[in-house]
Amino acid sequence: MNQFQHYDFQLQLILALLATFILMFALFFFLTYYSRYRRIKKSRTKIYYQEIIDKVLFDLLFDEHTDPSTAAAIFKTKTQNHRIASKLGLKSLMVLHRNYSGLLRLKLESFYVQSGLSQYSFNKLNSRDWSKVVEGIRDLSTMNHQPAYKAISDQLRHPKLVVRSEAFIALVVLRGTEELQKLRNSDLYLDDWAQSNILYNLKRTAMKPPTNPQHLLESPNETIRLLAARLIEYYQMFQHTGAIENAIVTTGNNTLRNKLQIVLNRIKNEQP
Repeated sequence: MNQFQHYDFQLQLILALLATFILMFALFFFLTYYSRYRRIKKSRTKIYYQEIIDKVLFDLLFDEHTDPSTAAAIFKTKTQNHRIASKLGLKSLMVLHRNYSGLLRLKLESFYVQSGLSQYSFNKLNSRDWSKVVEGIRDLSTMNHQPAYKAISDQLRHPKLVVRSEAFIALVVLRGTEELQKLRNSDLYLDDWAQSNILYNLKRTAMKPPTNPQHLLESPNETIRLLAARLIEYYQMFQHTGAIENAIVTTGNNTLRNKLQIVLNRIKNEQP
C-alpha cells in the first residue's frame, strides 16, 4: 500500500511540475506576444501622428493660407494632445526652429504656444525626474518662450547641479549676454561643458556682445570670470585685454590663472 502511495505522490509531483511548466510557457508566450503587439501599435501610432505633424508644419511654413492659429487648431483636433503626438510635434518643431529664421521662426514660436506644446514643456518643470526638468528648460529656451523666464529662474535653486546649469544657460539664451550681469554674483560652478554650451548658443542665435565684460571679470565666481575672458575672445573685444591681465594678477586660483593666461595668449595671437 505504501508503495502505491509513493508512486501516486511521484505522479502528482510530475503532473504538478508539468502543469507549472505549461503555465509558465503560456505566460511567457502571452507576455512576448503582448510586448510585440504594443511595440507594433506604438510604432504605427508614431507613424500616424508624424504624418499629421509633418503636414501641419509644412502648411504652416509654406501655405500662405495657414496661419499659426489655424495650424494649431488642426493639430489639436487631429491629435487630441496625445502624449506621443506632443513629444513628436515638439521634436519636429525644435528642429525647424533651429533651421529657420525671421518670419518663419516667429510662426513656429506662435504655433508652439497656440498648439499647447509650450504647456507640455512647462509641465516638465514640475517633474520629480530631474532629466525631465532639463528637457523642459531646453524646450522653452530653444523655442524662445519668454514667459518661461520666471519659471526657469526658479530652477536656479534646484538641488541638482545639472538642472541649475541648464537654467543658467537658458536664461542667457532667452535674454542675451546682458543677463550675465544679473547672474555675475551666482555661486554656480560653470564647468567647461556649460561654458561651451553658452558660446555655442551665442553663435547659433547671433547674440550681441555684452556691454561691460570687464565687470564680469570682477565677479566673485571664478568660473564666470573665465567665461568673461572667453566672451572677450569670441567677440574680439581686444580693448578689454587689460582687464584679463588684471584678473590673472589678482586671482589666487592657479587653475583659473592658467586658463585665463591661455585665453589671453590666444587673444594676443589674434590681434593685428
